Amino acid sequence: AIADPNYVYTSENGQSWTEINVDISADWQAIAAGDNRFVAIAYNDNRINFSYDGENWTTRSLPSTNNWRDIAYGNGKFVIIAEGSNEVLYSENGLTFSSTTIPDFSGGDSTNSQWQKVVYGQGKFIAISGSDRAVASSTDGITWVRYDNALPNDDFDFAALEYGANRFLAITVDGKTTYSVDGGQTWWAGEELPSDGISSYTWTGMRYSQGV
Repeated sequence: AIADPNYVYTSENGQSWTEINVDISADWQAIAAGDNRFVAIAYNDNRINFSYDGENWTTRSLPSTNNWRDIAYGNGKFVIIAEGSNEVLYSENGLTFSSTTIPDFSGGDSTNSQWQKVVYGQGKFIAISGSDRAVASSTDGITWVRYDNALPNDDFDFAALEYGANRFLAITVDGKTTYSVDGGQTWWAGEELPSDGISSYTWTGMRYSQGV
């Protein structure tokens, strides 16, 4: 786990955690694991934090400064998406990144898209936008296909996107859900997450593991 401004927390059992200070302070957004390494990204920054063991971290530069929001690993690549930009970064080693783009939509410029979450499943990366119902997919993290008007709503503030049980599922910070069972092309509104009817919950994350 990583936290602002320069903290990393590691655990071998999920119960006892060790705090580690990293060299740079940033608005950390997400961390991904793959190929026996960790990569952490920050908002409005051009640096990543990289580690093989979660304890010793190295700072590396990205090709550009952007509002990086999420990172995913799959098919031998790390993929990073940005909010308010069509730029996507990809890397096979998590150290050196290259830049590509999500296509514009037919009515204008996809830099208006608020790409918020990305995940890997069913042999592809899926990215979702919180502002314009857009979804993008890529099998290799380099060449992207855009699906306009795919999401059921155009005003989402996504907290998480996961793949499991042959479907993609996204949740918002206020408990709305949307899911896809056709590889991310078509999305349906799901049930809202339960609450006690008194408190107002703010959802911050979601993970799929061992069938749940």
